[in-house]
Amino acid sequence: PPLESYNGTDLSAAAVERARAAAAAAGVTHAHFGVGAAHEVAALSAEARAACDLVLINSVVHYFPNASYLHDVVSAAVALLAATADGGVVVVGDVRCLRLLGAFHQAVQAYRNPEASAADVARLADAAALSETQLCVHPHWWASLAAEFPAIDGVRVLPKRGAATNELTQYRYDVLLHVRGTRAAEPTPPPPCDQLSWEADGGEGLRARV
Repeated sequence: PPLESYNGTDLSAAAVERARAAAAAAGVTHAHFGVGAAHEVAALSAEARAACDLVLINSVVHYFPNASYLHDVVSAAVALLAATADGGVVVVGDVRCLRLLGAFHQAVQAYRNPEASAADVARLADAAALSETQLCVHPHWWASLAAEFPAIDGVRVLPKRGAATNELTQYRYDVLLHVRGTRAAEPTPPPPCDQLSWEADGGEGLRARV
């Protein structure tokens, strides 16, 4: 279905102004942009929050300061969708894989030092991994969120797709968090059923049904 509305945020006021100008030049009227951090979903209007069915956090997780902040961002996104009638999906794109961090640095050092021995490449890769400044996340971390947030219906960790063989397709992944809304959270009343009294018929009614 066509996109009804888009609300984007960025920490940079200059980036927000560029996005606004690009949308205006393209004649896009249903896109709105504001300055804000990733966790500040409360900055959205009440109308925007009620209508939201998808939260896109794309190619920024590796710039987050730590896993605690990532948890805050995901928590805010899940709460936003869980408060809507039908829920939605949190899409987290381009996550650097902690499980493959060693393999990534091995590949980088082997490329940069083609004449180095395997032991030297391993030593250089270990040093590079220890000095890593970007946030990398183990895929299992996302699965643990379902136990913490009851509104999460499902978690999908997907490899990056692409025709090229590069760092994005080999060492990053995408995540989909499916979130229940308030309508799904309402308990469904049980179907009506006949009541049988053991004292009244001595169990004959139950025997007839079995």
